Amino acid sequence: VAVAVSSSPTGPFHFVGKNASSPTDPFHTLDPGNPNLPAGFQYADATLFVDPRPGESRKTYVYWRTRVNAEHTGFRAMQLTDDCLGVLPSSDTQLFQTPNREAPAVFFARERFYLWTSGTMGWAPTTMHLYTADEPLGAFNRSGFTASKGWRVGWQPPPIPNPGDAGNRQPAQPGIWAFGSQSTYILANPQYRAGSKHLAPFIYMADRWTPDDRNGSFGTYVWLPLFIDPANASRVRVVWHAAWRLDNATSPFS
Repeated sequence: VAVAVSSSPTGPFHFVGKNASSPTDPFHTLDPGNPNLPAGFQYADATLFVDPRPGESRKTYVYWRTRVNAEHTGFRAMQLTDDCLGVLPSSDTQLFQTPNREAPAVFFARERFYLWTSGTMGWAPTTMHLYTADEPLGAFNRSGFTASKGWRVGWQPPPIPNPGDAGNRQPAQPGIWAFGSQSTYILANPQYRAGSKHLAPFIYMADRWTPDDRNGSFGTYVWLPLFIDPANASRVRVVWHAAWRLDNATSPFS
């Protein structure tokens, strides 16, 4: 892992470190067999999140999965330094024992933190998992599905059935498969206003990757309205729309 900075979102970016060929790795990422790197973390499938609460000074966190090193496995999170150029090792938290969670997306609503992740099935879409906590570093508890025994220690669901097969037939394409997508980010809906009972407060942003040995991978994207039940903040639903606008998707919760 390396960190690059720029005064503009469009660049140019410059690596933080001694020089461009030897940037600083804030995570001391594990490189098996390399005696020059201390045993650290495998760094994969990460996201960043800024705590929006007043008084938290815009604290930033990173969430990722790590394998390989037996001492540093699982799905983890850390707080970044104030300048976001490094991490605070003392904040290292193993959120889940399993490393079989990826594609994290974190958002804050109703005075709680939501952590959206997927299972790990290579290129194949798999089930999504939603957790909630009172603080950015947890402890996170499972929301929604209550019959999925073993999720705390890495219960791994089967991959999504092929389109047309049992369990993935129109018109009842199951939402548990996230409509064939994998989460990328949960974006606040700019059209939503506090007190809006019917508009989606968030946008579920996800990708669909199709590997092709001859032509490389092809990716498309899914943006769908995400709703939170006003009567139960642990109930979250993403509703399928072939086409929709930020100001017209209506809540499935009465």
